[in-house]
Formats: sequence, structure tokens, C-alpha cells
Amino acid sequence: MFLRIFGLASLVAFSISVSFPAHANLFKDLKKALEDVENQLAPQGGSNGNSAASGGSSQSSRGASSSAATSQPDDFGDSESFIKTICEPIPTSSIYKKLSQPDFKTIENDFGMSRDQLDIAFKKSNPVSHPYLINFDIYKTGFATEEVEELFANFLRRPNAADLAVMAATSNTSSFDAKKKVRAADAKFAYGLVHHFFPDAGGKQTVGERLIKEAAKSNQFAARYVEGLRWYKGYGREVNLKNAVSWMRPGYEEAQQMPGDLSHIIEDTFMRLVVEPGYENRDMYIGLIAEAEKNRAALQEQMNANSGNSSITIALRPQVMELTRMRGELMIDLASLGEAGSEVEKYKADYNMLISQSDPSVATVNELIVKTAEFDDFLNRKKENFVAIDDAGKERLQGIYQRAEAYVVKAKTVQATFAFSFLMGGSSFGDLLDAESIELFKEVNKARPYACELRRSILAYAKQTNAQLQSKPVAFSDNVLPKRGGKKKKR
Repeated sequence: MFLRIFGLASLVAFSISVSFPAHANLFKDLKKALEDVENQLAPQGGSNGNSAASGGSSQSSRGASSSAATSQPDDFGDSESFIKTICEPIPTSSIYKKLSQPDFKTIENDFGMSRDQLDIAFKKSNPVSHPYLINFDIYKTGFATEEVEELFANFLRRPNAADLAVMAATSNTSSFDAKKKVRAADAKFAYGLVHHFFPDAGGKQTVGERLIKEAAKSNQFAARYVEGLRWYKGYGREVNLKNAVSWMRPGYEEAQQMPGDLSHIIEDTFMRLVVEPGYENRDMYIGLIAEAEKNRAALQEQMNANSGNSSITIALRPQVMELTRMRGELMIDLASLGEAGSEVEKYKADYNMLISQSDPSVATVNELIVKTAEFDDFLNRKKENFVAIDDAGKERLQGIYQRAEAYVVKAKTVQATFAFSFLMGGSSFGDLLDAESIELFKEVNKARPYACELRRSILAYAKQTNAQLQSKPVAFSDNVLPKRGGKKKKR
């Protein structure tokens, strides 16, 4: 019991110390970047090895950075282009190959209608909310396995009998394989959610409750949260805070390692639960939280003291400035070519003032990032109405396209070099405690998706105006970190 409490204390302390909004996903993002670099360094064989890095969330998750990874292949350019492999990675095997074959008989029995009738019913039905199940969309990040997460996301976009049948079949998988067991628990939770949220399509609440409880017994983290919440709030049972904590705690511990809104909801609910006046171990948790808050304050103080002093910060500050400059200039030129309006000149004036400084401060870099994000929003609103261009305009667009491809490679290079320095032990833990390096890393990790999306906008404009664009080879060879000094050892 002592070890369990000690482990939980450490977990709470670490969670609170690094999970405040600005730094919540740093270590997850760094882990993803390191995986990308390992793929880059691995023997290539028949694949490209350039997996997409997301800001945050596969998927994640998922936002602005996810659009670059999920968009359709380009209509122009060399299909074997290295740039294309950065922005359009060769897809992995379909998730459906790792899931069970659809079991239509089970869903027809469970929902009381045929496959075709189910498809029609889903089109006519909207998910029905429940007091302890929030809304259907929130659970898209409630799975430990990427296969079931994607399966659920596919069903969320278009509820259909085929995906439901795969859920049902996968939920009934019996195997000694640990991964398959986790996948089956995820699928059982997903299948239970559909029963709860789609009563108009034949879903049965009692079946949903049974499936979610079975998933919780198999340690499906979001299912454990649901079961704990029911004991906490008295949904369908008598309030019992001790039972609520017992069910919810394993889900809370796993949620701390997961992305998405659901994980934050689970963490917040659990912390509220354990300080309820009626909970018998309340004082212990209050002590743990107080200690964690002290640790968080000390860590924040150390990060503030280190801000701007780490080797990573010194190396990456000009790189982030350069990446943002490249992005801004490309957007200005594209918007000018498309005659997007007078706002372009206003942004151009602000932009030139910011980049003209020979030794930009942190505040200048941050202001440039904000201005560029604002102009990106403006460009997205205007790009569908860009004007037609003549031959001279098409030549200008070709030049913009070639610069965009150089920007893509620059973004990939900076990200890979930064991650590689950690992979090879080139940076100390103190670098991670530099608040500025954290912010810089977040920008670096967004740069490749930003670059790819901008390139895609250029390609879309080319298609709109019948301009044929050509890719040019761009080398992936830059090293953005400063070379180490010192003499070589004599041999």
C-alpha cells in the first residue's frame, strides 16, 4: 500500500508540475519527434521512413497539424518527390487488417434490424446524450489503441453498420496476446457507447452498460472513468466515494499519458473526487496535492530562471525566426498574386518591421508568430476567391512553389536536428527546464505541417488556374545546431 501511495504521489506531483496549459504536451511531442528521427535514420527499404509528426495529436489527435497528414495526394508534381514523402507519407497498412472481420449477425441481433436498416437508421439518428457520458464526440480520444481510435473516428464521421460490425467482432476477440486484449477492451467500450448513444437505431442502454462495465474490468481507462463517475454521482446506483475512487483511479493514471479533452476531464473529475468531504482518504490526497503544488512552483521558478539560457534555445531561436519569416513571405506573395485585398499590405508593413531587427528579442519572435498565425487565418478565408492569373502569374506561382518546397525541407530539418540532439544525448535535462526552449520546440513541431499545408494551398491555386507546377530536388542535409568546439583527440 505504501508503494502504491508513493507512486501515486509522484504521479500527481509530476502531472501537476508539467501539465499546465503551455507545457502539457511537450514530452509527448518530443517522444513523437524522436520516433520520427529514428525512422529517418533507419534503413529505408521499401518505405520512406518520414512519418508525419503532429503537434500534439495524432493525432492526434489533431487540429491544424493533422490536416497536413490526412489531406489527399497532390494533383501536381513528381509522385516520387522527396517533398511529397514528407508531406504525404506512404500510408501504413489499413487498420482493418488488424481488427476482426465484421460480424453482421451480432449487430443485427443486438440492434434488432438488418444491416441495410441500420444504415438508414443511423442516417436519421443523432447521438442522444446521457448525464454520465457527456457527448459522443468527446470519446474519440478515449482509446488506448490507434486501430480502435481510428475505427471509432470513422464511425463518428459516418455512423454505419460495417464499422459497427467490426467493433462488435473485435470486442469479442479472445486471445493471450496482450495487444489484442487491449484492442478488444477498446472495441467493447466503443460498442457499448454506440448502444448508449443511438437508441433510435436500436441501441439498448442495458447492453451498453454491461459492455462498458466489462471493458472497465479489463482496465479500459475511459470505461473505468465512466464506472467511477456513476458511483461518484449516483447514476443508477447509490453514491459510494470509495468505490468511485477504486474504479476511477487506474483510468486517471492512464489518462495523464493520453491526449485530448477527455483525458483532461478525467483528471479534473478525479481530483475533485478525492477532495470530497465525504471521502475517507481526503486528507492524504490534500497533502499530496499540496506537495505537488510546491514542486510545480519550484519547477516553474527554475524554468523562468533558465529561460533563454539553454544551448537548445540559443540554437533554435534564430531557426524559429527563419522558419516564420519563410512562411510569412510565402503567404504574402501568394496573397498578393491572388489579389486578396488591402489587408495584405498592412500585414506586409507589420511583418517587415518585425524581421528588420538584427537581434530580435523573444518578444519580437513571439509577435511575429502571432502575426503570421493571424495572416494564415486571413489567407484561408480568401484563397477560394483568388483571381485568375496569366502566364507571367503562373511563372511567379512556380517560383513561390519552389520556395515552399525549400520551406518544407527546412522545417523537417530543424525538427529532426532538434530531436536528434536529444536522441544522441546532446542536451541536458536543464534544456528541458528552459521555458523558452519549450515554446520554441512547440513551434518547431508545428512547422512541417504548416509548411505542407501552405504547399498544398499553392497546389490548389495551381489547379484552379490550370498552372502546371514542377518540383525541384531539395537536399535534406542541413544541421541547424552549432558545431561543437574543441580539438580532436590525438590517436
